[in-house]
Amino acid sequence: MKEFLNKTILRLPIIAGINQAEKLGIDGTKELILELEKACNKYKLPKDIKKSMIIRGIETEHEFYGLNPRLIHKWFSAYIQAHKSELTIYENLNELEEANRIKYEKMIAEKRKLNPDYDPQSEMLQRVEEMSMVKPEFVGTASKLKEILTSKRL
Repeated sequence: MKEFLNKTILRLPIIAGINQAEKLGIDGTKELILELEKACNKYKLPKDIKKSMIIRGIETEHEFYGLNPRLIHKWFSAYIQAHKSELTIYENLNELEEANRIKYEKMIAEKRKLNPDYDPQSEMLQRVEEMSMVKPEFVGTASKLKEILTSKRL
């Protein structure tokens, strides 16, 4: 996010007609970027959504005088309120993914207790190889399959 925020502040003269970096100087701009990054990190949103919300906010804010953490909070809060149900699903998916990861790690640990040399990748490759050796029950054309299925022998 830091790199994106830095580029955005440098592009403000083009996007919004405001040269915030020039007004703040190098040290002030660095400090602002750190504060903006802190504000962004308070929200559990994907980075691409954060970036698009910042750009959209700059473009649509009626009285935009420069980037600041208060605007970040305003824009992100508005986004969260507008997309609350979608974000709940997103958070639930993250929780599910984390629960599955923990369950998988426990399973691997149990198998390694029984066999210290256990390797899940080797097991997976062995199963794929076994499955590829299984011959299908029917080998033929679609018309032959249709003929078999429609015959009275069944």
